[in-house]
Amino acid sequence: MKIVEDSSNRLVLKQGAIMSRIVGGVIASAGVIVVGVGVTSAHGIVLYAIGAVCIVVGALVLILSKSDLVVADKASRQLTVTFKSLTNRNGQTSQCSFDDVQSVQLLQQYRQEYVNNGSNMNNGTGISFGTNGVGVGNGSSQTMLDLNLTVMLKNGTTISIAKETHQVTMGLGVSSNNLQTKGQKLADALGAGFQVVGAATPGQMVQAVENKIANAAQPTTQSNPVPSVSPQPPATPPQTPSAT
Repeated sequence: MKIVEDSSNRLVLKQGAIMSRIVGGVIASAGVIVVGVGVTSAHGIVLYAIGAVCIVVGALVLILSKSDLVVADKASRQLTVTFKSLTNRNGQTSQCSFDDVQSVQLLQQYRQEYVNNGSNMNNGTGISFGTNGVGVGNGSSQTMLDLNLTVMLKNGTTISIAKETHQVTMGLGVSSNNLQTKGQKLADALGAGFQVVGAATPGQMVQAVENKIANAAQPTTQSNPVPSVSPQPPATPPQTPSAT
């Protein structure tokens, strides 16, 4: 999801349908190839049927692929979230007032994903950080991070804004166009708080260290405390002895 407009009037985030269209084009192209192979094959009828199905499915994906849109209109104080892509909830639209928003949250969860590596001759499994690592056994595992940007409403309802999955590298979370930056901008537009829930990314840890160093480098001024003076009771005048 990308920020396509960030003005004083509104913030617009858009998830294009490029990936869906690429998938549709690949499926349709595969269908054309299968039909072409069927011309010279003894199993032409079967290949014709398979190719025709692929062409129809690919064409439908191309036609139905649309973009997801998130609009925070500051003038009307309305948040509108429209999902039209095939990878999300086709045609679903959510709308709410800025006053109904509790907070914007970025949910982060790590997981291990097995990667097949047939060239490895050792036994067992292994874990890598950001790469396929030193594959152990017939494969290795890599660390993946699932991200889910959501808007929490005061009535307990959750509106999902964007979902992403990334392979963990040392640069993850450093980019100025990452999902955390978009979430912070959305929270600022809505006038709500922003929270990152879950384990931090390497980029977030680096940023936290940089902020701590910057804060430590700032000189601190201390004012000399003014001593407090407690009121004293009035002095008792000396007593004059009486003559006897």
